[in-house]
Amino acid sequence: MIRGNALVAQRCWRGVAAGLGVLLVVLLAASPALSTASSTQVTPSAEPTDPRRFASGYRVIDDTIWDYFVHRGGVDTFGMPISNRFLLQGLPAQIFQKHVLQVQPDGSVAVMNLLDDLLPYTRFDGRTLPAADPRLSYFIPDPARPDYDAALLQAVNLLVPDRWHDLPVNFKSTLFSSVLLRDAFPSGGGDEGLLPLLNLEISGLPTSLPTPDPANPHLVYQRFQRLVLVYDGTTGMTWSLPMAEYFKALLLGQYLPADLAQEAAASPYAHQYLLTGPRSLARPAALPTTDLTGAFNPGDTGAPVSAFSAPAATPSAVAAVGGCQGDEKISFAPADPRPGDNVLIAATSARLHANVQLLGSDHATPVRAEPRPGQLGWVWEWTVTPGESGLQVYSFYVDTATLCATASFIVATPPATPTLGPVAPVLPARTATLAPLPTLPLVKTPTPTSTPTATSTPTATPTPTATAAPSGSRSQVTLSKKQLRGDGQDSVSVTATLLDASGRPVQGVYVQIGAKSGHAGRDPVNVSQPSFFTDRDGTVTATITACLYVNAPQPVSDVVKVGAGYSDADGSLEGMGQPQLLTVSSTNRRCS
Repeated sequence: MIRGNALVAQRCWRGVAAGLGVLLVVLLAASPALSTASSTQVTPSAEPTDPRRFASGYRVIDDTIWDYFVHRGGVDTFGMPISNRFLLQGLPAQIFQKHVLQVQPDGSVAVMNLLDDLLPYTRFDGRTLPAADPRLSYFIPDPARPDYDAALLQAVNLLVPDRWHDLPVNFKSTLFSSVLLRDAFPSGGGDEGLLPLLNLEISGLPTSLPTPDPANPHLVYQRFQRLVLVYDGTTGMTWSLPMAEYFKALLLGQYLPADLAQEAAASPYAHQYLLTGPRSLARPAALPTTDLTGAFNPGDTGAPVSAFSAPAATPSAVAAVGGCQGDEKISFAPADPRPGDNVLIAATSARLHANVQLLGSDHATPVRAEPRPGQLGWVWEWTVTPGESGLQVYSFYVDTATLCATASFIVATPPATPTLGPVAPVLPARTATLAPLPTLPLVKTPTPTSTPTATSTPTATPTPTATAAPSGSRSQVTLSKKQLRGDGQDSVSVTATLLDASGRPVQGVYVQIGAKSGHAGRDPVNVSQPSFFTDRDGTVTATITACLYVNAPQPVSDVVKVGAGYSDADGSLEGMGQPQLLTVSSTNRRCS
């Protein structure tokens, strides 16, 4: 357990066994300002008149973070704050016991992908958590689909069980009970159908299947992008581990478990907090857009907002210098716009370039005539308003004609249902494309044969032979061709064949075919799968089409990975054969 030295708090978790009783807990926050290991009991609130200050000594000063905290379950969902507001990866953030909340460029608040980005590790204080399994991405639908919400929930229902190997792990029940209707809509009138999506906003996507601890079979874990659920068979309780406390311990280098310290030794966040260092960092070059000044001083009111706009990098020159510096980058906000949204495009460089321009899919309007200093040096900004869905490509030129950087983003199709107000997107767009998941049993039950007509000398009905267990390594995924035009008309046929260890086909098993783009943020393919259960030849088929429209002088291509997975009798997912690579070429004509 991570222990602190200023306050004692009682570990608490949400129990989801039997009566779904809720047991509220608080874990101790480590204080870098103290050096002894003594602890004292405290009351739940240091200042009852100030609801934003907690027994941990920290206060939620940011109004947007506070509003999100209150409307997503408060302490029960996030735990207490264990830091002040500080700059993390270029944006204001605050660490709570279970999650890290971050204010986005558009003013919304997002739960950071703690287990993907900040703590991509498996060993935590004697626990061995499952690693992220990339095969699960094949079961996640494309956010651009009109029925994305429904398809996403069907996928989660398949991947996250309440019973696993006859154990009442209650992972699904716990996952969907963090945010309650009264939390999200305290004034009433809210749509209860939105609650599953609000809860997924907290957890992120599942990235592993239920997995027992190799050293303690009574503990079963399931990993998500933003949390880890654990079931304890000795108590029958299920709860969310306080993973953000491990992130704070990693930053401070205090109360850091030895196994995590060893696995995370190369992390840019390891042992970074140094009170006397530049931006309170021991190695500021490793975190150029992070500032820990005042982050871990309990009792502070938090750093002023103006501190978050102070540039961390000094521009390298006052006068313009020719040629590319080599550090030029292009960023977009928001990263997943829809048609009609205003998109801010920023180009950065430590060098003060002259005669810059941004050319691309739509006309870009400069925000200001001159660049401004920023975290990464000089910043040039433009705005664009995409009118249609599809790929947008932009290039940053200096000295009028010298190309220094190119980047792209996808303008998503508007959702069929309205989204909530100023909150973070439910899930990031780094997902795979799948056909809708049917509400069918995982393994097809053979239809009983009709009773044979009686004869004068009846014969015994032979006992059916048990279906052989599928072998993922012997199974195959094949494509009708390796090249696909991204015009929405060309297509590729995919065949997934499920075989047993002897190479014989396995019939009646649920199989799903998926495709995943090799480019972060780009997902141009569509998978249409008419049937999800293997036939007598052990096969299911699907058709892939793609729309990769690029309004640019030079065509681009995207490498898409095509694979398949099957569900065994326990609902566990297994990969089939080797994924196949499909090259999608762009078109300069809009898809029909």
